[in-house]
Amino acid sequence: MTSFLLLLLSTCLCIDALWRVPLTKTTLDRKYYNKDAIVEYLRQKYITNYTFVASYDYQEGLSNYLNAEYYGTIQIGNPPQTFKVLFDTGSANLWVPCSICPLTDKACSQHNKFNCTQSSTCYPTNSYLPLKYGTGSLHGYVDFDVVCMICAEAVFAFYLNRDLYNNTVGGELTLCGIDSTHYQGPIVWEYLISETYWQIQLGGIIINGQQITGPTTAIVDSGTSLIAGPPALVQEVNSNITKP
Repeated sequence: MTSFLLLLLSTCLCIDALWRVPLTKTTLDRKYYNKDAIVEYLRQKYITNYTFVASYDYQEGLSNYLNAEYYGTIQIGNPPQTFKVLFDTGSANLWVPCSICPLTDKACSQHNKFNCTQSSTCYPTNSYLPLKYGTGSLHGYVDFDVVCMICAEAVFAFYLNRDLYNNTVGGELTLCGIDSTHYQGPIVWEYLISETYWQIQLGGIIINGQQITGPTTAIVDSGTSLIAGPPALVQEVNSNITKP
């Protein structure tokens, strides 16, 4: 299904404080997984110039995939309009449903819709932008509005709660700084080797003391709970994991 949605680019305000965004996680329910849809989603997200050719229909898509991800609340515009979004370091696009998105579309019927005319800081560009994903597509127009901040310290951090029995507190996203109460010991910094993604160099992959691969690269992606890789490497990793 094609959804009419609005893509937002942000103008910025200067602040001098640590901003905190609570993260929420929902109960993992594997019965909703469409494995074929997830595979196509990962291909679209990470493989350059990949062309999606549908050989079957997706019924659930990724709308039910949110039970494996962390999301939080942001505000856009002035006066602010509130939205729940996935904080995804694996994508450069910020989009939310717009005011003319039809209620017959699931994305519009289940989420708040942004209205540019109700924001004094919103500037419509009439620039059309389509986006394609493995489970469908969306299209909309680019608007400028207040979304982000220019920070005194250009740092953001994710704290993820790994307690399987606590589904209420998912963690916290901090902007403009780091909360030292969320970790112990020194921070290990890695250089980015690509500006396209948050891509870093790995010395190798070791499981149970056995080296599976030599130096390789990886993308740090906060938008998914999956670990994706080349089929041969993933199969070798799985074969070396001890089953309970």
